[in-house]
Amino acid sequence: MAASLNRRVRAVVAVVFALGLVAGCTPQGPTDPNDPDQTETDAPVSPDRPKDVQIPDVQPEGFVDAPGGGIEGYTGQQIDWQTCEDYSKFECATIAAPLDHEDPDRQALSLFLLKAEATEEPKLGTIFVNPGGPGAGGSELAARFDREGLEQYDIIGWDPRGTGQSTPVQCWQGEEMDAFTEIVGTPDDEEAFQELIEASKGFGQSCLEKSGELLMHISTQDTARDLDMLREMVGDEKLNYLGYSYGTELGATYAEMFPEKAGRMVLDGAVNITDDEDVVQAMGFDRAFTNFAEWCVARDDCGELGSTPEEVTETTHALLDDLAVNPVPMGERTVTQSIALTGIVVTLYSESTWDYLRQALIYGKNGDVMMLQMLSDAYNMRHADGTYEPLIHAFPAINCLDEADEGIDRAVQEWRETSEKAPIFGPYFGADTVCTTWPVPAVEPLEKITAEGADPILVIGVTGDPATPYEFAQSMADQLDSGVLLTLEGEGHGAYGSYDCIDDVVVDFFVDGTVPEDGMTCQA
Repeated sequence: MAASLNRRVRAVVAVVFALGLVAGCTPQGPTDPNDPDQTETDAPVSPDRPKDVQIPDVQPEGFVDAPGGGIEGYTGQQIDWQTCEDYSKFECATIAAPLDHEDPDRQALSLFLLKAEATEEPKLGTIFVNPGGPGAGGSELAARFDREGLEQYDIIGWDPRGTGQSTPVQCWQGEEMDAFTEIVGTPDDEEAFQELIEASKGFGQSCLEKSGELLMHISTQDTARDLDMLREMVGDEKLNYLGYSYGTELGATYAEMFPEKAGRMVLDGAVNITDDEDVVQAMGFDRAFTNFAEWCVARDDCGELGSTPEEVTETTHALLDDLAVNPVPMGERTVTQSIALTGIVVTLYSESTWDYLRQALIYGKNGDVMMLQMLSDAYNMRHADGTYEPLIHAFPAINCLDEADEGIDRAVQEWRETSEKAPIFGPYFGADTVCTTWPVPAVEPLEKITAEGADPILVIGVTGDPATPYEFAQSMADQLDSGVLLTLEGEGHGAYGSYDCIDDVVVDFFVDGTVPEDGMTCQA
């Protein structure tokens, strides 16, 4: 995988990063996550990232001249809303934001916005929405956002810096990106391990060569500052916000940086903002797959996969293990273990896609892996012409800037620990090591995120969430000083927009400021 299933997630709809990349690179020596001879090392921060990197002077698409006048030159912009080209029912605009908020007059980049205008009076302000990632664009979310009951609000989605139709991170495309997503993330010998390292270095270098200084200024903190700028530009005293998945981290970060300006905030499908690593993301996917396997064996048409959940798991492992050593050519491309794993994971995001997984595994067991490749392409947002959406590039770029790492050795140690906690998928996810060879250093992190002084923040968790285990929502609500936990007992990644009980609570919260009892539970 690319960047980390066990630490970070992608968007609420069909997205964690390419599983072939998350493995990144691994240290010299044995790469078996269960090898007792590998020991944890005390490494300095990001010891294996390149040193003294020269930032190339490139102008990524969307770089514009700064308006001048400091940050006021940006907040003083008039948003020129026009009918969207792709969504005629909505209004779109592009504004300038400072590349570096600490030096706003030097260089600007572009941010793309989409607005669903309020249709009822009196108008209550704006709700900004983010679908997660990191790297997913919010403009499409705003266009399809379930706003029943929220008609008094403008709904604005923006593509965060580095993503979508804003100034995007650019890296490999076409055959080079195909080859990168196909790399087996669990190499079993030294040669394959070295190829993985070189591929990770090459990918990061391609992003640096094509994106330049942009890679230094796309952190979650940078985006939180953009969000506060947008809040001021639309004239709201406080930020009203709904974020899914990684969008919960963005919302929590905003509340920590601007607690007095945090208004009604809903964080749905919460990520882990604590230092507690007892629960890892892969455990959520294990739980979801176990639930799928139980569902499958209860049907009449799961027989080829097994008659018990354990047999379904064994069949799936056999398929993945075989593809690691016997990849299947598909035209000019290849279906490897990483591609198949990606195709499996995407179907675990929602119970409504379990039947796709059942079919894909049956086909795969019989030697036909085309459906797994198609699912993987959807997950990786790969077009038929071989180009990829910016999300696949923005995801590692933002993650690696947000968080320093402890080096390749520690990444493999974490993989070993994850494999013990999540035996179904942990061994296949590989080490989270793309960031260990990333060409730019991480930003200075915030202190513990508590958002002291913020208004009540509604945190939503789903007990069967595959991508952000329910424990993450519990810990986020507990760590935020004003956090209030709302639970959905059910399956899926994110809850608002899919369940009436959750929707009613969220609408009352935004419209009337009604705060539910902490610990309230809804049934799917």
